Amino acid sequence: MTPSARILLIDDDAAGRTALRRALQRMNYEVEAHAAGAPALKSLGDGTGFDLVITDIKMPGMDGLELLRRVKEANPELPVILITAFGTIENAVEAISQGASDYLTKPLGLPEVRAKVAKTLESSHIRRENRRLKGENERLRKEAKGHLGLQALVGVSPAMEHLKQQLLQVAPTPSSVLVVGESGTGKELVARALHDESARASRQFLPINCAAIPNDILESELFGHERGAFTGAVGRKPGKFEVASGGTLLLDEVGELPLGMQAKLLRVLEEKSFMRVGGVDTIKVDVRIVAATNSNLEQLVAKGEFRADLYYRLKVITLTIPPLRERKEDIPVLIGHFLERLSREYQRPGLNLSRAAIAALEAGDWPGNIRELRNMLESLVVLSNGPDLGLGDLPPEYGGTPETPVPVVAAAPAGKEVSAATGTAAPTYEAGLPMAELEKRHILRTLAEQDNNRTRAARVLGIGRRTLQRKLEEYKEEGELVPPPAPD
Repeated sequence: MTPSARILLIDDDAAGRTALRRALQRMNYEVEAHAAGAPALKSLGDGTGFDLVITDIKMPGMDGLELLRRVKEANPELPVILITAFGTIENAVEAISQGASDYLTKPLGLPEVRAKVAKTLESSHIRRENRRLKGENERLRKEAKGHLGLQALVGVSPAMEHLKQQLLQVAPTPSSVLVVGESGTGKELVARALHDESARASRQFLPINCAAIPNDILESELFGHERGAFTGAVGRKPGKFEVASGGTLLLDEVGELPLGMQAKLLRVLEEKSFMRVGGVDTIKVDVRIVAATNSNLEQLVAKGEFRADLYYRLKVITLTIPPLRERKEDIPVLIGHFLERLSREYQRPGLNLSRAAIAALEAGDWPGNIRELRNMLESLVVLSNGPDLGLGDLPPEYGGTPETPVPVVAAAPAGKEVSAATGTAAPTYEAGLPMAELEKRHILRTLAEQDNNRTRAARVLGIGRRTLQRKLEEYKEEGELVPPPAPD
């Protein structure tokens, strides 16, 4: 029978420790026992997940209350039961006030042990499940509204972490922002995340593609018009600037604006006001402008095709999105993210992609970037029959061939496969998991592989130690059992 929970037991009394360990094992718990606090903390730091700590209070060296304090510092949600031979109310109150879930009094009675251990584990499970459901509900609520903020930016590469840090710094400011990136890199997602992380998140986010609107109606679309302003203007119509007032207006493909419209846009940026087409009244607006382009605006300025003053006004802050070919370590995470969404969209649960297929996709150049990857995966899902997708399912231009075993170039840990592209243990990316969960698993796995040395783990992940620390703190708040840091 599979053990129902893992318990870490600490008691300096060998006879008592052995008796309690055996009793707990007979109750179908897996037990790791130690005679002192230091080795027990090391076990916690090794990343081996425990569901409960039971420790004696009176021990030489590190006593139970000190051990409790250290456990709670590392994993606030890990429940701890203390054992005392001095069953006074003072000991019990002190233990509970410091975060203990319950206490046992020596001599131990099996009915009391069974009842309190079961109650503590059940309460801990309920709290974790409630936090998980709360987080999932919040994620779904934001997703339904399109308010995902940084969660919309999928990736764990150094380039994406740098972009996210920049975005968090910029979001609270009122400054105009220029988002630069190749086609398909997700410029609108970045602009929306910027809006969602700002104080304007509850107001309108309005994107407009400057290249998709004919020049003769572009002014009316941006600034609105009065009745009779031109043929067909049968009534007053507010423009995008009015509609987005209080929120954020994304001017996508801003490099396609005609020079005359560029001058009017500059005036709005500088004066925060405009007039409708055919109007005489000045309209004041409070709108944040985010411009996006896949063009080299400096070259357009040099050619006289883009106003230099508007360029410098827009690029107060520039966010550059790296192309997918420069962050290939994000491809497996993106694949997992898109398969999870496609599973829901096409009602195809359990979609997954083989190691060989992922390795082939990692080798691609992806000139269409994330959009190309997403479209390819959608085509793959639509044209496939079962949930298991392999190398043979890929189109030839993406390396599709009949499935063959991936050559093993380095020994992998038990239960893991090896990527031919890297020679390292390849993670499993399952459909049905949110992107944030995939990222969390990747980070925690890397941390465990580096013996919980956070400096080394951050280096392997390609992120700053402060970024790693921030993410681990977030995981703790979600109820994840994050091991304490190992010495650098």
